[in-house]
Amino acid sequence: MVAKLQASFQRRREQGKKRPLLGALYDTFKFEFIVGGICQLLASVVQSIDPFVLRYLIDFALKAWVARRSNKPATPIGEGIDLVIGITAMQFTQSMATNHSIYRGMIVDSQARAVLIAVIFDKAVKLSCRAKAGGQAILEALPQVKPGSEAERKWYKRLLKKKQKEANNLGQRVVLGDGQGWGNGRIINLMSTDTYRIDTASGFFHMVWCLPIAILITVTLLIMNMTYSALPGLGLITLSFPLLLRAVWSLFRRRMAINKVTDHRISLTQEIL
Repeated sequence: MVAKLQASFQRRREQGKKRPLLGALYDTFKFEFIVGGICQLLASVVQSIDPFVLRYLIDFALKAWVARRSNKPATPIGEGIDLVIGITAMQFTQSMATNHSIYRGMIVDSQARAVLIAVIFDKAVKLSCRAKAGGQAILEALPQVKPGSEAERKWYKRLLKKKQKEANNLGQRVVLGDGQGWGNGRIINLMSTDTYRIDTASGFFHMVWCLPIAILITVTLLIMNMTYSALPGLGLITLSFPLLLRAVWSLFRRRMAINKVTDHRISLTQEIL
């Protein structure tokens, strides 16, 4: 799986596609991921329709009770048996689809985390000291001089002055890289915290896009059964949705800021130990 992920990642980078790692994960676990999504969609649809079918069973029981009290011809018992069998089959289908979706999600979760940890470790042992310190690789060609000689030191000084001049013109500080670096603490945080978040997200991803479909089906059935009485609830959902989006976006921005603090804290703890 690691070889498959790395091959897909390299191919997507060469093609210039956005988010190559996300696409490589999809290529690696495509089958399990799609099957889990289909199962979750089936479970959401059946769960939304089940109460609607249950209504007909209640109507059948009401008709049977009225027929017995008023001595009128009773509704054929076969209709009630069909409804009971249908509801039982729907419950069985929903249970199987839900559990199978969770199972597929857990498989993708654990495999994705294991693969990412292996890839991160493989990359970590290949990092240069400059990358660990927070600097980018020097792309300018090094002259044919003896390593460690005075000529090499002078060349580096000229390069630093050049970068300093470019940074002064832009009003920035000279850092040949992001300045944060890839120390042991940051790498450990990637292998533990970040991979765990991907682990969790993979399992609940299908619920994100299946939930709006289930809401639409539920709202449609409510309007069909309750007519205008269902509109206040629908209006409340419509009004609260922008507020929910704003709250989620605020949490997302806070999480991005907390990630940097977490990386710094783990790095400091690692260095102290």
